Amino acid sequence: MIRKVIAIGAALFALMFVAPAAQALHCENVSRPVDTSHAKAVELPFGTVYVQGNWVVLPFEPDVWIFVPPGTLTLIGETDR
Repeated sequence: MIRKVIAIGAALFALMFVAPAAQALHCENVSRPVDTSHAKAVELPFGTVYVQGNWVVLPFEPDVWIFVPPGTLTLIGETDR
């Protein structure tokens, strides 16, 4: 019985160190240079947003690509590719 309790405790302890990458809803890429020549420009009330795949460049953060999870680009009128 004590071995089962120790095994369960060790398993639960190990689960604390599993990275929650599948739960991530936000990702920024500052290592990729921003080149909007191949991106589609989408005019929004707060400025021009450049979209390339699931990556966007926002007007108030012009030097950073931001990953948008699949299915959420429809919020700005853009369809996923």
